[in-house]
Amino acid sequence: MNMNNENQAMELVQLAKQPIPQPYESRPMDNSAYVKYGSDNNYPAFILGLYQKCPIHASIINTKASYIIGDGLRIKETGEPLDIRPNATDTLSEFLDKVVKDFLIHNKFSIETQYNAMTYADTTLAYNHVPVQNIRTNKEKTRFWYSSDWMLRRTPQFTWDRWQMPNPDATSKLFYYDGYIPSLYSVYSEPDYMACIESIITDISIRDFNRNNIQSNFSPSKLITYYIGEGVPKNIQDDIKYKLEKFFTGAGEKFMLVFANPEQQKVKIENIDANTWDAAYEVVRDATKQDIYEGHQINAALIGREVAGRLGNTQELELAYEIFKANYVQNKRSQIQSALSVLFGFEVEFVDRPLFKTRLSDSTKEKVYTINELRAIENLPAIEGGDRLLTNAPATPVAPVQQAQAFAGHYRELSFEDYQRVEHLGFQKQEWVKICDGNEQMLEAMKPMMKEELGLVVTVLYDYVVRPEAAPLKTESRPFCRAVEQSGKYFSRQDIQTMSREFGYDVYKYGGHFYTNPDTGITTESCRHQWKPVIVRKMR
Repeated sequence: MNMNNENQAMELVQLAKQPIPQPYESRPMDNSAYVKYGSDNNYPAFILGLYQKCPIHASIINTKASYIIGDGLRIKETGEPLDIRPNATDTLSEFLDKVVKDFLIHNKFSIETQYNAMTYADTTLAYNHVPVQNIRTNKEKTRFWYSSDWMLRRTPQFTWDRWQMPNPDATSKLFYYDGYIPSLYSVYSEPDYMACIESIITDISIRDFNRNNIQSNFSPSKLITYYIGEGVPKNIQDDIKYKLEKFFTGAGEKFMLVFANPEQQKVKIENIDANTWDAAYEVVRDATKQDIYEGHQINAALIGREVAGRLGNTQELELAYEIFKANYVQNKRSQIQSALSVLFGFEVEFVDRPLFKTRLSDSTKEKVYTINELRAIENLPAIEGGDRLLTNAPATPVAPVQQAQAFAGHYRELSFEDYQRVEHLGFQKQEWVKICDGNEQMLEAMKPMMKEELGLVVTVLYDYVVRPEAAPLKTESRPFCRAVEQSGKYFSRQDIQTMSREFGYDVYKYGGHFYTNPDTGITTESCRHQWKPVIVRKMR
């Protein structure tokens, strides 16, 4: 090597562990002071920063919020959509978006309630969302302090007393709700994704590393390790750096210099291939992403991420959504809608939104849409005589009595005594958790995903229910059908086959007996019920 070339580019890098902020709480002497949150009283800003800096984390939060809010709130008693304007600037949709995202990011949310001087006791004038990262509270959570930036404005700008009803005076109050996560601290609740915060930070660091590579063309060609201890004084570090710059040649060459604990060898020099860095970081990044998904209890496909080896078809996504809804969304909805019901003074609930809108087949459309409605779907103008169904001449049915007589020779009408012969079959529904509707083919396709990613062992059972297209009853169901429907049981396919052998015909296909529609007079070979397949798991 040419030791006379002093035109060197040398990079000195000290590797040190970056401490992760912790949700420490101060211990005020009494209830008149607020509890500081984090070592610098700014832990919520750190949590919010994760949402702002990590695209995967932010995408998961936003997707969860969308699933939870669904089609908004309705009044539980009447089923009518909730039609209120929470304040002068927010629509109800905007208000809910802020509240739900705060709850998902921080596991808490806060709402200021304002009152009129004349009606303050029982009437709320406005509900204002307050960013919960700006709130601090006392040990009993009876008083709240607000600062727009706890680093710059250490003196609170506003204070509120805790919301209560009836309201004792006309001053504004703060409605504060927090979820529960087991923690060493008792005042401020921690996010439910605490287990993957380190992975979120890693993902942010990888992005920073790649950005720095691009911006500064940082691609070290050598790693030089000195095994003389980690706490090397600055003057010795500078001296070693100077000697290395004198020794190595190659204009523009860069080095990574590390000081480590003593070993047998004193110095180790390794060549670094830029491609090796890229590959190593990709491996770390893939593992990090998986940790984030698991920490959030969500399937990557539900936030639009491709999963290697998976087709991501509609059926798979719908099943993944139903599992996620049963295991996560319903729990969060229950917490939020319970809190808002207390705040509003009447029960509200979220309206579910299906993952995919129902698509009607062309043959079904021809049966339920008029000609002009079908033309409107294709953006075509209406035509004269088009306000009728495409097929307005159904086949003339066989006379009801003739049909009934024809079927009566082949099938028997099951009684309550018949049910008693098979009442030992089936499984009590209370011992199972329904995940979603589905069949054996759907289950077999999804089993690997549910076992691998969600740890769920599931199976298909059958629920005896009324067919969606069945006409309303004018009398009552047959005793057998009524007994099975009210048994509170799911049944296996083997159970149904046992019934068929017992009664001498296919109970799965025909149910309790043939059925005559009281409105049309048409008789069908199966009753009003069907065996509906559902995917379930055993109650833990």
